[in-house]
Amino acid sequence: MIAMLRGVLELREEDAIIIDVNGVGYYVYVPDSVMSGLGREGSDLLLYTHLHVRENEMSLYGFDTIDQRVLFQQLLTVSGIGPKVGMASLSVLNPEQLRMAIAEGNIEMLTRAPGVGKRTAERMILDLKGKIDIEELVPAGEPSMAGAEVVSALESLGYSRSEAQDAVRHLPDEDLSLEEKITAALQYFAG
Repeated sequence: MIAMLRGVLELREEDAIIIDVNGVGYYVYVPDSVMSGLGREGSDLLLYTHLHVRENEMSLYGFDTIDQRVLFQQLLTVSGIGPKVGMASLSVLNPEQLRMAIAEGNIEMLTRAPGVGKRTAERMILDLKGKIDIEELVPAGEPSMAGAEVVSALESLGYSRSEAQDAVRHLPDEDLSLEEKITAALQYFAG
C-alpha cells in the first residue's frame, strides 16, 4: 500500500493533482480542503494517501494529515459510502466537525456534503457513532458543534488550534449565534 507521497506538485486539476516523486507522476484525488491549501505548481508537497483498489482500477486519495486519512478510511467502512462521498464529506467539513456531527447525530450537518442524503447520514451515524470518542474531540468547556465551528473559523483566520480553543472556553454562557460567538472570540483576542 502507498501510505505517503513526498514530491513536487506537477499539475492541478479540479479534484486531483499530479505529484512528481523522483520522476514518477502519481495521480491523486484530494478533497477541496486539501486543494485550497496547496501551493503553486512546482512547490514541495507531502500527502498521506489511501490506495483504493477495485476490480478494474486503483485510485490514490491524498490528505494533509493522518487524521484526515483515518477518517476517510472509517467513512469507507459505512455501507453505501464510496471514495467520492468520503471526499465530498471531507471537502465540506474538517475531521473534527465531521466526527462531532456523527457523535451528536447531526444529520443536517452531514447532509451538507454533496451525495450525502438523509439515509446516508443516518447510516454514517449508526455505523460510526460508537467508534468516535467524543471526549477526545472536545476539550473541557467546548460542549457542542458550535464550539467546533468557532474553533474552525478562528483557525481559518490564522489562529492556532490551542488559541482558538482557549478563546472558545472564555465565551460567555449566553445563547449566541455562530457569528456572535466568533465576534466574541475575536474580542477576547483583542482584549
